[in-house]
Amino acid sequence: MLRTFGVGVFFWYFLMQFGNFLYLVGLDQSTAGTGTGSEDLFSQLYASVYTSSSLVALFIQSVFTGALLRRFGIARVLFVLPLWFLGSYAAATFNFNIITAIAIQLSERIVIPAIHRPASELVYSQVVAAIRPRARAFLSGGVNAFGNFAAAIALLAGLQLHDNQLLLAVATGLSGVYLYNAAHMMRLFGRRILENLSSIEPDVRFSAAEILATEHGAVPEDLLRSLDGTIPADVEHGVRVALTRRGLLAVAADATE
Repeated sequence: MLRTFGVGVFFWYFLMQFGNFLYLVGLDQSTAGTGTGSEDLFSQLYASVYTSSSLVALFIQSVFTGALLRRFGIARVLFVLPLWFLGSYAAATFNFNIITAIAIQLSERIVIPAIHRPASELVYSQVVAAIRPRARAFLSGGVNAFGNFAAAIALLAGLQLHDNQLLLAVATGLSGVYLYNAAHMMRLFGRRILENLSSIEPDVRFSAAEILATEHGAVPEDLLRSLDGTIPADVEHGVRVALTRRGLLAVAADATE
């Protein structure tokens, strides 16, 4: 699971850095002119987007993020960022202007801090305590730095062609790959939750039982039906709740007898 999650972190930072550059290009094109007037307009637009998007991100995280995670689950919420990347980059490929440039930038200013990062942090709850700090440090420090570095190299190579549309097309294609990665991650995350129900570590076991109810969409029904009497008694209630929400209460009774 961590390998797939790490690939997702790479695409997250790679596409975010692509977006930073293309946003500035779009902003510069929209304010192009002569004299200090264009520079002032550039600064005003940049500051306006930065300030307003930060306030919106704070509002979303304070009011909606928790409800989204409870309603749709961690794995499904992780789809928001790749879908945003795919939609904004595809729109910019079709028509690159100030609107689509800002849409790309909002992935970093709103979607990531308000939705994606909180959901990503919760993924670590299903990692055993012995390696959790190292996994978080490596993925949050090493992989993201590699993603930034790879994006810088790709942008330098792309700039030699002087073709922003090519960069946008590449980013759109990679966003599609990132979306596939999110789908694969959802399957692996669901399987990891079921494995953790019988973990020897109580905190991992309780965490798996706690989020199973909200992650029912990530756990295939056939795997839920495979639950049997090996489930520890201390997580029995959480399993029954999850099975009830999936309409498998009869299975819950069999699995916890």
